[in-house]
Order: sequence, then C-alpha cells, then structure tokens
Amino acid sequence: MPIKIPEHIKRPELAKELKISDRSCRKWISQLRIQHPKEKSLHRFIGKNQIFLEEDLGRVMDLCLDLNKK
Repeated sequence: MPIKIPEHIKRPELAKELKISDRSCRKWISQLRIQHPKEKSLHRFIGKNQIFLEEDLGRVMDLCLDLNKK
C-alpha cells in the first residue's frame, strides 16, 4: 500500500499565490515566526526549504490578518 504524502507548497510559490515578492513574503513569514514561535505551520521545513501544507494556508492567512491589525 503506497504512503500518501500531503500536498505542500514552498515559500516562493506561496508568494506567487499572494501576488507579492518572495523577499516580502520571507520578511512577513519571519515576523510571524517571531510572534508565534509555537505555531507548527510556520516552522515546517524540508531541508532548507520552508513548506506549507494545504491546511496550513488558512491558518497562515489568519495570522497575517492579525499581524496587519497591530
């Protein structure tokens, strides 16, 4: 029986989806990681590449909205 691997996207692909530059996305994610050190969706990597699972995207966007309110 094959192992089902969840779909994921890398940070540059996330930036394209959000229509922002990769550099802006990197800074934005870094700020979120500092403010939310226990948030698993911000601390998932494969090697040096940060990845996001499909179920993480909604949570990351919620955190982004909270960051913008401050």
